[in-house]
Formats: sequence, C-alpha cells, structure tokens
Amino acid sequence: MPLVNSLSRALQPSHMMSMLLQRFVSSRQMLLAVIVCLTWVAPSFAEAIDNGFIVGVGSHFGQGKGNVKQTIDLMQQANIISFRDEIFWQQIETVKGQLKVSDNMKSVENAVDIAVSKGIQPLIILDYGNKLYGGGLPVTDEAREGFARYSAFVVNHFKGRVKYYEVWNEWNSKGSPQDYAQLLKKVYPAVKKVDPSIVVLAGAVEGAGKYDYIESLMQQDIVNFMDGFSIHPYVFWKGQKVGTPEYLVNWVQKLEETVLQKASGGKTVPIYITEIGWPSDVTELGVQQERVADYLARVLLSLRTLPYVKGVWWYNFINDGDNAKKHDDNFGLLDSHRQPKPAYASMQQVAALVSKAQFVQKVPTSKDVWMLRFRNIDGSETLASWRTSGEERWQVHFDSDDAKIDAVQRVKGMAAAGHIEDDSEKAKSPVMTINESPVVVQAKKTLAVKSTVKVQ
Repeated sequence: MPLVNSLSRALQPSHMMSMLLQRFVSSRQMLLAVIVCLTWVAPSFAEAIDNGFIVGVGSHFGQGKGNVKQTIDLMQQANIISFRDEIFWQQIETVKGQLKVSDNMKSVENAVDIAVSKGIQPLIILDYGNKLYGGGLPVTDEAREGFARYSAFVVNHFKGRVKYYEVWNEWNSKGSPQDYAQLLKKVYPAVKKVDPSIVVLAGAVEGAGKYDYIESLMQQDIVNFMDGFSIHPYVFWKGQKVGTPEYLVNWVQKLEETVLQKASGGKTVPIYITEIGWPSDVTELGVQQERVADYLARVLLSLRTLPYVKGVWWYNFINDGDNAKKHDDNFGLLDSHRQPKPAYASMQQVAALVSKAQFVQKVPTSKDVWMLRFRNIDGSETLASWRTSGEERWQVHFDSDDAKIDAVQRVKGMAAAGHIEDDSEKAKSPVMTINESPVVVQAKKTLAVKSTVKVQ
C-alpha cells in the first residue's frame, strides 16, 4: 500500500479514484510510469491547453455509449484535457435542405457542455455520408455543397464551445486524395466564415507508412485550407518488435520533415495525432495490458519532443466490446464495464507532465535509452527515462555535486516496473535503474547525468 499512498498525495485523486488504484494494486495488474514527486503540482486543464500540447481520448458519446457525466469525471481524474467525438450528417439532414439538431447531436452536446465546464475541450469530427446525396463519400458537387452546409450548421451551433473540428475520418480507407481535397476546399471556407477562431484539421489519415497517399493529398494545394494535419499512425500491426512508440515517433518526424514541409514550402505544418493506441486483445498482434501502459507513457513522452506535434488523442477511452480476440474491442483505457486498465493509471500520471511542462532536452546517452528533460512551471525539473528494447537493465548515475535528491525513496512493489535505488543513506550518489517502463524523477534543480551504464 505505500505506492498507493504516495500516488494519492501526489495526484490528489477523488475517493473513487483511490478505490480504483487500490483495486489495481491488489490485483497486481497495474503497471505505470513511476513518479517520485518532490515539488510537482498538477497543472490546471486550462493552463495545459494554453501550453499548446493536448492530451485527449476518443469517445463515443455520439453513439449513445456510457454515462456522460461519469465518463467525463473519469477523464478529468486521468488528467485528460480533450475528447474526440462525432456528429453524423445523416442524422442532421433527414429531409433534403432541412438541417436540425439530431438525437446524436444532443448526446454530443450534453458531453460538450459538461466537458467545457470542467476545462476539457472537445474535438468534433464532421463525418460520413448521407443517403439523400447518394450515401457514402460526398464526391459530387451537390454532395460536397450539402456536406459544407451541414458542417457550417454544426459549427454555428457549437460556436463559443467547440474550438477543434476534423473533416471526415480516415477518408483514405475508401476515397482518393483528389476527392478529399475538393471536399475540404468547400468545407474550410464555409466553417471559417461562421467562426474564424476554430481550428480545422484535415487528413485523418489512417496507418503509419502512408507517405504516398499523404504526399498526393498535399499536392492538391490544401495547405491554405487547413489549420493542422491529422493522422492515425497505428503501428501495432507491425508486431511488438517493430511496432513500438519509438518507431512511431520516427515515422512522424519523417512525415513532417520530408512530406508536409516540402508541400508547404518549408514551413512547419502542425500535426495532430487524433488516434493512436495499442489493443490489449489476446491475438498474435495484441499487446499485454501492462505493456500497453508502458507504450502509452513512452509515446506521450517521446512525441512531446517534437514541437510541431500539437496534440495526441488515445484511441479510445472505453473498450468497444468484450471479445478478447478482437482488436477493435480492446483499445480502451477502461474495459467495457468501465473498470480501469493499467494504461488508465499511466495516462493519469504522464498526461499532466506532457501537457504542462516544457520539454527542454533529449539527454545524449545510449541509443537504447531515452532520457528526456522537462522544466515545470515552478522551475523544478523532471527527468523521464526508459530503455527501448532488450533484456538488460541500465543504470543512470547522477553527479553527486548537483543531484541534491536527499528525499529519493526506494520504490518497489511492481514486478516489471522501473525503480529508483538510493545507494547511500543520504543519497549522495543517486542511481536510477531503468527498463522498458518509464521512470520519472523530479528535483528542485537541474539533474546532471554523470553516466549511463548497462548492468551485466
């Protein structure tokens, strides 16, 4: 129970959250980034959003799933500052030329109002076809005009409450980049006329490795018809040896530097990762729940090092079903009965850090070790470290003259988690042992890293 008590003091969760954390520990299923907090104070959600890095999750309020208030409360307790949902054109325009608020829209609106009152910002997807215009993708002039009217109607309805919108969802699974570009060029000016302050995301391209599709899309001169480019770079299908968070980060970096900036004349294109995740199903491509928790922490921490990545939405918040052999049923931070999985606790701890703290430096070390330096709003420092692969352990040695960490504790109790060792009673020469589970240490001043050593 010492770990639960320290987390309770550091994060100040509600009584409900404390019960959930204790349930994890008692079942020995919880695996998360370990935080030794000396001076850290969790940021407010409004401050985090202003800082420019959004941590969100996918939701299905528009499909009538879940108790809205309870779900948003659980989001807030996990330090999540945005959710991504959708409003269907098919339900807004049931009679041609007549737009009205649908039941789907009311469900989302209820979630929007509750979320905004708690400082959580919604991202709304404008999506899917309408049988009045042929169904499927809107690829005719009439259908594009209809979709633009529907989009403007939604934006007008939520004016002042919703800032972020995404045009369609994974168009690349069925449609051409040329057709998408034509739709975007109708929608963007229509919604910006209604509310110039909104952020319109284009793309929503599914899959890492789709350079050719994205390059072709950017060649359609869409740079001036979007405020950011959104992607869904799933890598779990590559298997656990390749489909890691670090592989994903390298892909995103290559996308920005070799495709997006080339199409924009060398200018930085903001990237929004509006879906990412690893499923915890029991198939060959599924990932154990404890490793998903590690991957969540690592992907958020490492993506924070890329200044053009403005937000990450984990897909999704709640499992879509109970089939243990189905990928789509097992992406959630909560299971289908709304019980937290290990990744929920990982999100709770890491989200507050990456959405608020300033990334300072990736500390030079072994290629198998990531060590990231963050500066907190109060001037204190956070150092996050992990090993990317392999069976060996690494130790990080801090300079004893600079590492004034006399409050370092020996953290134990989770078999696969990284931990911190204090080699002397007064912590004159602190040593941090790391593995594939991120370890996060905080101090009042900069921690000088003396060396990183592989443990034989």
